[in-house]
Amino acid sequence: LGGYVSAPVLAAACLLRVRRAIHEQNLLPGLTNRALGVIANRIFISFEESRRYFPRGRTVVAGNPLRRQHRCETSAPPRRPPFTLLVIGGSLGSHQINGALTEALDELRPIREELMIIHQTGSADLGAVTDAYRRQGFAAEASPFIENMAAAYRRAHLVVSRAGATTLAELMMHGKASILIPYPRASDNHQHYNAMFLVKRGAARIINPRELTGRSLAEQVLRLYRSPGELAAMGENAGRLARPGAAREIVEHCYALLS
Repeated sequence: LGGYVSAPVLAAACLLRVRRAIHEQNLLPGLTNRALGVIANRIFISFEESRRYFPRGRTVVAGNPLRRQHRCETSAPPRRPPFTLLVIGGSLGSHQINGALTEALDELRPIREELMIIHQTGSADLGAVTDAYRRQGFAAEASPFIENMAAAYRRAHLVVSRAGATTLAELMMHGKASILIPYPRASDNHQHYNAMFLVKRGAARIINPRELTGRSLAEQVLRLYRSPGELAAMGENAGRLARPGAAREIVEHCYALLS
């Protein structure tokens, strides 16, 4: 999966003539996978645009495998009200997104009565975010970590998130419109390229993390809240990009390598 520790393992496998397969989750491959693509028998990628970084004939666009709950619990888009905003910043939360969202509450006040916020804050910001919602009178469920992400996606009309490869695969699987804020310190700025894959296909909007403020975030949320047709189209566009059979396809290719 591209971690630097994979390099000596695959090099040894090559010397021992053991079959080798790698998977690249992000649109812009990391250095390790780019190097390992030369000796891999099969390269699995999540985005068609990644194909140019790897040898032709051995590269398969398979998508990104997800836990079974994301395939089993997906359902029709939720009906209003309330308009439910899901805010996630990775497994540890995002201090930047947490701060922008709490700053955005003043701008979101006109829709406060119609809005429900589900917010994965991480442990460090939980108290501050919870206090902000309470002071401003917003209905919100803030928690350091969301165990059942599939259920949270099912409730959401709109998602505010980083642009990690797994998160994007989940957004596509659940057919959710999103506002993406790439992690600015990701290697090679790969989250920006991930996000642009959805933006170019009308499935997401992007906010440059260097330009993220409470106002810029609120403007995007309000625009989509007030444009239900555009919101629905973004969700449909995301859903058309899903690859629900990713895990099965990868396993089948691995069995074929062994035969």
